[in-house]
Amino acid sequence: MSAHFDDQEVLPKEADRKDKGPKRGIQVRTSEIERLVRTSLPAWAEDIDIHYHPEKGFNNLVFAIQPRSPASEGPHSVILKVGGRFWIRRKTENEVAALRFVKESCGDAVPTAAVLAFHSDRATSPITGIEFVLFEKADGIALTEVWDAMERDERIRIVRELGRMMGEMKRDVTKLIVSKVSKPILGSFLIPPTQHHDSFLIDSSIDGDGPWTDYLDWLASMLKSNVHKVRTDPSLPTLLRERMGVHLERIEKLIDTLESGTIDPATEPVFCHNDFAAQNILVKQEGRDSRWVVSSILDFEWASLGIPEHEFLAGHDFLCWDLSDEDRGPRGGWAEELSNVYFGELEARGQNTPRTHRGRWEQRRNVLRLCEAIAPWYLGGIDVPSERDIGRIDEAVAIVTTELEGLGF
Repeated sequence: MSAHFDDQEVLPKEADRKDKGPKRGIQVRTSEIERLVRTSLPAWAEDIDIHYHPEKGFNNLVFAIQPRSPASEGPHSVILKVGGRFWIRRKTENEVAALRFVKESCGDAVPTAAVLAFHSDRATSPITGIEFVLFEKADGIALTEVWDAMERDERIRIVRELGRMMGEMKRDVTKLIVSKVSKPILGSFLIPPTQHHDSFLIDSSIDGDGPWTDYLDWLASMLKSNVHKVRTDPSLPTLLRERMGVHLERIEKLIDTLESGTIDPATEPVFCHNDFAAQNILVKQEGRDSRWVVSSILDFEWASLGIPEHEFLAGHDFLCWDLSDEDRGPRGGWAEELSNVYFGELEARGQNTPRTHRGRWEQRRNVLRLCEAIAPWYLGGIDVPSERDIGRIDEAVAIVTTELEGLGF
């Protein structure tokens, strides 16, 4: 699709829309994309191509844009990420702020996509009613696409490099953030209306909860919030609310006893990516031997100054030899050789891992499983649950039952 675009033309076309989640109802005028690109990249030639990628992004619309003629300067291609109907403002600003921190702290040692433009106020956005981030397109392909074809030694080398990058992000970005705030607290990042490069606030999470003073404050808040959602949130399927409702009193008893010592209260705020998975890691081949190298880390929208154990409970599928093995991963077990390499790189940079605080790690893994299963975000906005959705509801209820019993409730 090329410029110039009709003011009434929108992407994606309604006929292409099959999703029921955060992207439902979100469309963009192609003429507004053109004007945004023209403003952000004046060196680009007049005609551009816009490609919508429906398979990319659960929470966002993703467009790849490039000039029809080679640009005299600037990037050869860009990515436009358009926010979905949930997490207004917070997800966009959180990602932009996190990328700024990584670039300032780590430079080229941790490759990330450059932000060319962003807008988080839907009321004043140059794309009507939309918040967005415009990125320079990073080189490479997703690690998921080549992992299975890599030799064993090559996978180990990639995991070692990922451990180095994560260790440096945690060490150096945490140090930067702590130097800029009066007191470290747990939360996500907001950019004040001035949108000045150095301005940010540690504020509530993307879901609107927090910020929190410590781990127990976080845990009480999350449990209360999810109980409230089950009782009042009409976007959750009725079937989930009915089946989960029988457990709410037991969860409230747990909340009332958090200060009793049942839960380890230790708090060590650290920068967390929170979605460090193979799909968010780009790799490319370099050198005479065409070695695979990490070319970019993507999707910092869930980043936070957070709880270190929680980092390992999202993503990290690259610590398994087989990415498709659903019985492995942070909740089912990693490949020992890969996890030892990865943890070793983190520990060498002063970071805690599941093997340095094993008892705490196991407890927080189980408690987070409980929190996430009460009102799963991925079931929001589903009017009529499919057979797959019903299976996920059954799974969530089973997790809550098991974890409450494990904690003695």
